[in-house]
Amino acid sequence: MIASQIEDKSAEALSFAEEFTRYSNIDTVKLKDVKGFSQKCAEELVQVIQCHFKELRGAYLHYAMGGLMSGNEWSAFVRDIGFLDKVLTKAKLDICFVKVNREEDGNDKRPRGSGMLLQKGEWGLEPQEFIAMLIHAASIKYEKDASLDIPKSFKKLLVDCVIPNAAVSEANEFRKVLFATDMRAMYKKYEVEIGTIFQHYSGRDEKGAAADHKRSINFSELEMMVKDLEVFANKISVLELKKISGSVQLDDEVGEIDEDEFSEILCVLSIYHDPSPYMPIVKRLEFFLTRTVFPGLKEKIKLLKVRMKGK
Repeated sequence: MIASQIEDKSAEALSFAEEFTRYSNIDTVKLKDVKGFSQKCAEELVQVIQCHFKELRGAYLHYAMGGLMSGNEWSAFVRDIGFLDKVLTKAKLDICFVKVNREEDGNDKRPRGSGMLLQKGEWGLEPQEFIAMLIHAASIKYEKDASLDIPKSFKKLLVDCVIPNAAVSEANEFRKVLFATDMRAMYKKYEVEIGTIFQHYSGRDEKGAAADHKRSINFSELEMMVKDLEVFANKISVLELKKISGSVQLDDEVGEIDEDEFSEILCVLSIYHDPSPYMPIVKRLEFFLTRTVFPGLKEKIKLLKVRMKGK
């Protein structure tokens, strides 16, 4: 028991370290045009990021909808925090966006974003690129204030503009509900049915041995399930489903979904299905499972057994 707890804490610490690196990995190439930038600045910037990591990560997750941040999502972020003025203009920021969102490859410059093309001709900002954009913005906005070096101007931008005005993802608060005693008991009650559904869609988008041994589902397979349910035909868009899918994944990348994350997605879908604030979430989820999900999928999943009322 103690050994298991130690392993869990070690894994949690490793996960946090990996996540922090995604935001704090200062790319000096992308900041080479920032006046006064140096290695010492980079080290001090990491300290600022560490101090405000929760807020920065929350803002990125909210606007990026669980994937990489598109140009439109960056524009929404800029609009919400309202930091544009006569000095920091949209035109200047657009130039920075192009610089940050490109990768030098010899003499050629090509758009990048971990190879993830969001839409035709559009590439997304990674977390460290989002940070680079904020550093560029701060250096322009406060360039005439001699008392502020790059780390101080970055911190001022965060404290004065970003943190008070940016929307943030409240995934951790939502997960507190999922770990409540009554919610865990409800998941335990229906773990066989949920597991059966998960295994049915796991590997549906694969072929051969890879499908037989798959223990996760991808977005296409999740989309299959939602379409099979039919009740979301006019209630939830592909973009909204991608946001849900990305938000539940602890590595913040739209990729493979494990069974715990799948269970969380079911809870989110239950809220989309019945947004009434007057019914506890645990009840909404149970009604959603027993009255919509299980009956709606029983014809497609032969192994899914629908219990009689009261069982």
